[in-house]
Amino acid sequence: MDIVNSIFIFLASFFYLLNIKKIIKDKRVKGYSFISLFFFCAWNLETAIFYVFFTDFFYTQVAMSVCSFINLFYLYLVVYYYLKILMRKRKNSIKKIS
Repeated sequence: MDIVNSIFIFLASFFYLLNIKKIIKDKRVKGYSFISLFFFCAWNLETAIFYVFFTDFFYTQVAMSVCSFINLFYLYLVVYYYLKILMRKRKNSIKKIS
């Protein structure tokens, strides 16, 4: 059963990487839910810590750790590009006032 779980975790990492590729290509975020993204990031980190300490199956530990780091990077990119858009809007609104 641990092998099946590891495969699904690696597949989740692959799908996270597809989303990361899209964000980097578009250089913007649109339609992302920060609540769900933050929740799954926190869940992945908690699960990775749990697997490292309480699971003897090495592949599951590695899969969950990789997935957690990818998810952290995904969260970073979404926040980075979202803040970049906000700063650009703020600059434009200041220019209009001047």
